[in-house]
Amino acid sequence: MRIKDNPSYQLLDRLLPRFFDLQCNQEGSVDFCYPAIGLLATRDTSHLNAAELETGSRWPFDQLRGINPLQRLWTWNELSEHYLMLREEAVECSPGALNDLAWLWLNVKDPERWQQANRLLRLAANCGSSEALYSLGDQYLEGRGVQADVSQAIVYFEKAAASLHEGPLKLGMLFEYGHDNFPDFATDAFKAMQWYRKGHANGDRWATFHMSCLALQEDSPVYNPAMGIHELQELALCSRSLAAGMASHWLALHYRPKPFTEHLEPLYFFWRDFSIERHDWPASKDLRQEDDGLEPLLASPARPVKLTLVQPQRRDSACPSLSGSRGSLDE
Repeated sequence: MRIKDNPSYQLLDRLLPRFFDLQCNQEGSVDFCYPAIGLLATRDTSHLNAAELETGSRWPFDQLRGINPLQRLWTWNELSEHYLMLREEAVECSPGALNDLAWLWLNVKDPERWQQANRLLRLAANCGSSEALYSLGDQYLEGRGVQADVSQAIVYFEKAAASLHEGPLKLGMLFEYGHDNFPDFATDAFKAMQWYRKGHANGDRWATFHMSCLALQEDSPVYNPAMGIHELQELALCSRSLAAGMASHWLALHYRPKPFTEHLEPLYFFWRDFSIERHDWPASKDLRQEDDGLEPLLASPARPVKLTLVQPQRRDSACPSLSGSRGSLDE
């Protein structure tokens, strides 16, 4: 059967506007909701450095904007031109195009479009789009065009987690922090850790970061400082990604001297400076400006410090040595 004779093709051809019909605002752009929800289809990652790819959070980090043109098209003219290509692919039941059109409708300030987005996302999911499953979860979590339903959102996120890094990360954060739309939702540190570990096992750096930070919370039932420090060190040392910059900064905060303490930890200065020098992290620069006056105390013979460092189990040439940092880093 010719594709144009397919009932799905004929239905979509009738339902989808033949031209981009969203209104243009005074700035020549389309009015989008903030924050954006849902995921765009992965189109092309050939131009990206795989070592720097942030897999767990596809939006809005700059290094991932090239994966899908919609992430960088905002003016009315650009979107109207791109829409024609998307529509042509969508009426042929391309899962990625269906998902991307739904994402567009889901994120413009037009409630009628939000309901259309739900129909397109369901069709995209039936056609095999994992991003559509995730986007449906976001839609039910935010209640954008549908009745907000956290249980339904979790069902979709769990389905998406089978093939998307973003799924385990989203579920981990949901069970750790909850959501403003559901004040009665019971957070669960054990479930959060379970999902973070799944993402970590799949190589997702953001899942590793959140897993480690949760393990370092002293009041958490999953408190495990040795594991938390171990994983943050590996992440910080063996990558130049945004998640690695966050990891090195978090390590600096972990070792930062507490008020009125008499013990100064050389690792604080190491991770603070490492964060600045390798990742150019602005927040760590603020720490250095605040605490540079503490450094002379480290040289005082009256304050000897025995430093024990939790070493990564795996080392390779990409990981810099910790020798040569401030103080003596004894194994």
